Amino acid sequence: MTAHRRTAGRARSPLALAAALATALLATAVLALNPASAHNRELSTTPGSGDVLQEPPPTIDIVVNADLSERGATLTLTDPTGQAVRLGPVVVDKARISASVPPLTTAGAYQVTYRVSTLDGHAVSATYAFTLSTTGGTTLVERLVGIAGGTLAAAAVLLVGALLWRWRRGRTDPSATASTG
Repeated sequence: MTAHRRTAGRARSPLALAAALATALLATAVLALNPASAHNRELSTTPGSGDVLQEPPPTIDIVVNADLSERGATLTLTDPTGQAVRLGPVVVDKARISASVPPLTTAGAYQVTYRVSTLDGHAVSATYAFTLSTTGGTTLVERLVGIAGGTLAAAAVLLVGALLWRWRRGRTDPSATASTG
């Protein structure tokens, strides 16, 4: 009888192994297809993390790998002094979140923080920094005033120089005083 049991046990062993393997493969396939196992992540940011900008960015734009829910989406910008910058309305469009940026007046490191939820309920959040090397943002009027101011200063120097030259010439040239008197 013992021999019979061993033979029957060996006959079941390959079948049991095949069943266990099939169960493991099925479990792996189910877990791989489960949306909860997907990792939502950031694909791109504008301005990018670590960017050094010569001009202030007109918008902050973040793209992730899944469509977003408008509910609870937040996007903040902090200036180099730690003060929050008042952004335009946060706009969520498919997998993109963005907001307009007002003129920035301080050069230095700015910090962007965002938190969004994908349509399947998973959160994506991060904080990153970019640097503004100049305040930029000068308006056409400011540029013209700067040009005009420089032009007026040059004209004033020329006028004073001409008057001094004329005055000095009049003091040293006897014919200049005889003709005026």
